[in-house]
Amino acid sequence: MYFKLAISNVRKSFKDYFVYFLTLTLGVCIFYAFNSIGDQSLFNNAGEKTFGYIKLLNDLTSGISVFVSFILGGLIVYANKFLIKKRKKELGVYMTLGMRKKNISRILTYETFLVGAISLIGGLLIGIVLSQIISVISTSIFEIQVDKYNFIISVSSIIKTIIYFGIIFVFVIVFNVISISKYKLIDLLIEEKKGEKFKIKNQFVIFILFVLSVIIIFIAYKLILKVGLDLEAIEFPISILLGIIGTILLFFSLTGSMIYLIKKNKKIYFIGLNSFILRGINNKINTNFISMAVITLMLSLTCVSLVASFSIKSSYDKAIRKVTPYDLSLTGELKYKESTYSILKSIFKEDIDLNKSKIVSIDIYKLKDIRLKKIVENATGTDTTIDRSVITSAIKLSDYNKIKEFNKQEKEHLNKDEILVTSNSDDLDNFINELLKTKTKIQVNGHNYKMKNEKVIDESFNSTGLNSNRFTIVLPDSSLKGLKASETDINLDLNNEELLKVKNIFDKDGIFFKSKNGNNFYGVTKEDAIKDNNENMAVITFIAIYIGIVFLIASTAVLSLQQLLEATDSIDRYSALKRIGTPKKMINKSILIQMSIFFGLPLLVASIHSIIGISAINKSIFVDNSSLISTTTTFIALVVLAIYFGYFYLTYIGYKNTINILLKSRK
Repeated sequence: MYFKLAISNVRKSFKDYFVYFLTLTLGVCIFYAFNSIGDQSLFNNAGEKTFGYIKLLNDLTSGISVFVSFILGGLIVYANKFLIKKRKKELGVYMTLGMRKKNISRILTYETFLVGAISLIGGLLIGIVLSQIISVISTSIFEIQVDKYNFIISVSSIIKTIIYFGIIFVFVIVFNVISISKYKLIDLLIEEKKGEKFKIKNQFVIFILFVLSVIIIFIAYKLILKVGLDLEAIEFPISILLGIIGTILLFFSLTGSMIYLIKKNKKIYFIGLNSFILRGINNKINTNFISMAVITLMLSLTCVSLVASFSIKSSYDKAIRKVTPYDLSLTGELKYKESTYSILKSIFKEDIDLNKSKIVSIDIYKLKDIRLKKIVENATGTDTTIDRSVITSAIKLSDYNKIKEFNKQEKEHLNKDEILVTSNSDDLDNFINELLKTKTKIQVNGHNYKMKNEKVIDESFNSTGLNSNRFTIVLPDSSLKGLKASETDINLDLNNEELLKVKNIFDKDGIFFKSKNGNNFYGVTKEDAIKDNNENMAVITFIAIYIGIVFLIASTAVLSLQQLLEATDSIDRYSALKRIGTPKKMINKSILIQMSIFFGLPLLVASIHSIIGISAINKSIFVDNSSLISTTTTFIALVVLAIYFGYFYLTYIGYKNTINILLKSRK
């Protein structure tokens, strides 16, 4: 009997349950799709390195899923609380008819089980389809060659999803039992009106708080634009803290300030239902200002993190190609005297024809006593926030000219007291250029040298990856006499046939090699360096998308559930409008305006926060990426708006229908 009653209740209350169903289904879908990435058959053709990145992505996703389950769990408990409160009178009728609390709890348990089972099945079915799409996109990002597509269902991910959401629903059932046990019959039959919290009656004070919130947010914007993504700068956490405080204060004071300003213009205030709408919005936001501020911050974080992940990935993709000029680089320390030709022959034997390759070998010296900190102390007007612990490297002019000759460039000439300054680190470019303007002298081996170049020379001495040359000076050969090289770089340009042979050697023997005389070398091809960067950034992008979508669903669902919960509480206000002869069309219009403002304000503030955050990211990315950021931002904005508007529309329809049904019942 109780199970049939639960089925009947779920069927009758489908409209009330719809947002709940939708949120649960989307949560299950996203959870399964991202946790099944590592099990897709398309990754079977991945190489050992790529498979390592996929395993890392799978491990990170599993770990983050614990955090995601808490977010979704809290959301589901909140939604369930909404459903119970909405049905207080119904549950009170059950008790009036003699039904015991444990039997009411049993009905709610059956309902929770039914809703959970339907959402799980629906979410898993959609998630299985979505996972196939994600796997196809993943193979493109990870550059995996696929001969044949196989449709795969990840049984382990299905089990994990059922276990995680099963635990969540157990907590929901426990919550329901505890809630029902605390209710008294009078509580269920007579719903208490919600009071406004933290209310300040003096609207002028509210207006002053609004102005203060705008000032605080403006200061936060100014600080974050100044330091960008420099996590070590003290301004960064201060800007985040001020942004949070300013946002909370803004929502606390916003509607009161609107009323204060609009009241000054009686013509606007008393037109149509404006006064009614403003009072309704004031009540909604005053009651929920903290949750609205949190939702705004979550939306901002979602947009900024998604744009940041895509933009940084694109920037690194561009940067890695710039700093990998050679087809193959071997880097190591020459502990034992040995020629470049001997090293290459002992590593590659007869597999590679060295006569068909261009080869250049240079020695790198680490000047551990000459750090940027010491150079900065001798200079004036330079940026003191830069990482000054960077050790200066040096190469001989003769080696540098080998590179120039290798790249068919004009050779450099230095006087005995001159040096050249090079770097391939975009984050240091501005600092080094400012340093060059100061004409500061650098002391090496007891001799002072002036910097010849007026702008930093963008130079890479190997193809090992990003920031391989942080700060390297080129010195006359005599300046490094008596010093031992810390590193030897051997760079090669190969034809396609030789490159294929190198790839086979690397796949078979790894990336670490030992020469005939016992010298150890680390080897990397340009192709591998670029691919490693792409795959590393792909992992970050996937994680950002996963968390971003969950945050977006959670924030919009909370907004929706808050309004649907308040529909019943607002019936007296709409009944008063009905009694004075207000047409149904005007009532529906007032609902639409209130919903639009309630949903629109967090989106508007989050959009402004996001624009500032994206601008800070753009400043911190030292590759010109404005077109990519613009395209990415537009795409992400469309996705966010689609989901956001979907929840808004469902909320408006649900709220309007609830009000109209209750008004009919009061005739």
